[in-house]
Amino acid sequence: MVSADFSLILILLYGKINSKINTERLLMKSSDILILGGGIIGMSIARELAGNGLNVRILERHQPGREASWASAGMLAPQGELSEGAFQKLCIESNRRYPAYRADVEEETGIKCYHREAGTMALAVTDEDEAEFRRTYQLQKNDGLEVEWITGDEARSKEPELSQLVRGGMYLPGDRHVENRLLVPALEKACRIRGVDIVNGAQVIKINSDNGKASGVSTIIGDYTANIIINTAGAWSATIDVPDETLRPPVFPVRGQMMAIELPTPTFLNHVIRSPRSYMVPRHDNRLFLGATMEEVGFNKSNSVWGIHKLLSGAKELLPNLDKCTIIETWAGLRPGSADNHPILGYTSLAGYIMATGMFRNGLLLTPVISQTIAELIISGSTPDIIALFNINRFADGKYKAGKVPGA
Repeated sequence: MVSADFSLILILLYGKINSKINTERLLMKSSDILILGGGIIGMSIARELAGNGLNVRILERHQPGREASWASAGMLAPQGELSEGAFQKLCIESNRRYPAYRADVEEETGIKCYHREAGTMALAVTDEDEAEFRRTYQLQKNDGLEVEWITGDEARSKEPELSQLVRGGMYLPGDRHVENRLLVPALEKACRIRGVDIVNGAQVIKINSDNGKASGVSTIIGDYTANIIINTAGAWSATIDVPDETLRPPVFPVRGQMMAIELPTPTFLNHVIRSPRSYMVPRHDNRLFLGATMEEVGFNKSNSVWGIHKLLSGAKELLPNLDKCTIIETWAGLRPGSADNHPILGYTSLAGYIMATGMFRNGLLLTPVISQTIAELIISGSTPDIIALFNINRFADGKYKAGKVPGA
């Protein structure tokens, strides 16, 4: 028999223990920073902030880095993407930071990410191709960028497998590429080393606010609170409910179908090569990545007959001797397109709510500059000049809506 007094003591003790457990659970769901989306941008921002002593949690709808970050071909092409103006400056600055950024991640994790400096050739096959590339060449020369015009024969001297149809184009020695499928797990490891809490399967439903300030989020597995919330949800950024529709970024999925083939020899191709219809990226392990289509088909990541045909025809136009190569893999990713094809960065009108989304085809390239400037913004409280033009406020007049491309 247990006495009534002893039973009362047990009940009180259980109540205190249970209260402590509930308090700890509540505290576990609170953090300094909540990052919505564990792609390469989200993880890189998390790593920067955790390195500055902040308590950071990533809420990832599936697994870290397995969406656009994984689907990418790994190109770091600030000039090959044919960008202009402030956006080009942002891309070039990020490319400048890449070697030190990658080296830091490699040293921290012991994972080598195979950064290649071979450059890009943007090659013309038709009159229209040549006119487009000559215009871009002149613009880049006028801006003082490192670019050369090469003839078809000069291109073939660099890459003997190129088609005789190639009539010339731009050589961009400053463009690089990196093994993104190694960089992604390296970043995840770096985040965990720095104490970042990564919650998988935490699809975010809505942003919660209190007295005009972001206070947390609701997910399919519960609520989380934080002082600052950063939307890095990529193609899913606009699916998160917000207190005010002006806070919903005009971001939507753009499917890119991809293919990997096994090259006949390790030296078959050394540079990234591209035309207006395709690009090809040689990898460190004798694979060649072919990409990529641009399709507005919602959140559909399947491959289509049309897409595979487009990849192969674009590749064979430049490299006719691919016929006997083996197809290793096909896949598709969803890029986070934006209404003006530029990123959406910085604070919003809701205090404590920050955007880092809408990178379209340049998420991998922009990772160093965005992660470092967003961290600087949070720590210093002021917006770095280089990202100031990319604030969500540029859509305030309602001209652009989520899911629409100007002129489409």
